[in-house]
Amino acid sequence: MNRTELPSKKIGGLPGLSWVWDTSPIAAAMIVLAVDFGIISALMCLEGRPPWARQQALSFAVNDSIFLPLFAAMAVVILRQSKEFQGFYTSKTWHWIVLITGALLSISIEIGATIRGQYSVNQEMSPSKLWHTFIFCVMYYWFVSVVIPVIVSHKPGWAFGISVLAAAGFVYMLYLDAVTPWPLDNHLEGSYLPWSWHPRLR
Repeated sequence: MNRTELPSKKIGGLPGLSWVWDTSPIAAAMIVLAVDFGIISALMCLEGRPPWARQQALSFAVNDSIFLPLFAAMAVVILRQSKEFQGFYTSKTWHWIVLITGALLSISIEIGATIRGQYSVNQEMSPSKLWHTFIFCVMYYWFVSVVIPVIVSHKPGWAFGISVLAAAGFVYMLYLDAVTPWPLDNHLEGSYLPWSWHPRLR
């Protein structure tokens, strides 16, 4: 595959960010799994409370370990076989808009969670939350920047079908996350870790 046939070039992606689409389907899935679910889970364990011990972990576990890596793999399959794209979604301006939007959305989500009392300010400063806030922006850019090309190409059909199922599963898990009552998850006063994730004692 020569340089002009690289998926990142076809979609007009940003240098240093769109390279994930130039890898193999398996590599793309593993990269997404590692930088998102893998690193966040490792940091949660280092903080003393692994993801399976947290009350609001279902959507994170399913989306970040299954649906997002699966969509990434199928996107690579589709982009590799597609022709060069033409449209606003291939312009650098569009890609910068997507990246900046992802950054603003990530920050606004965490600010809103703090205002609503879902997380304390100290918890927002924990390693896992800081990485989540950063990687959300990257993940948002990766996936929003290829949604239109994937739809426009939609071939091979089997890969497009799987990508639609992965996207639908992702949206459904977000819906469940939104309608599930948020548990009390405040830190204990006096903990040696300022971001302690232990539930408040009752």
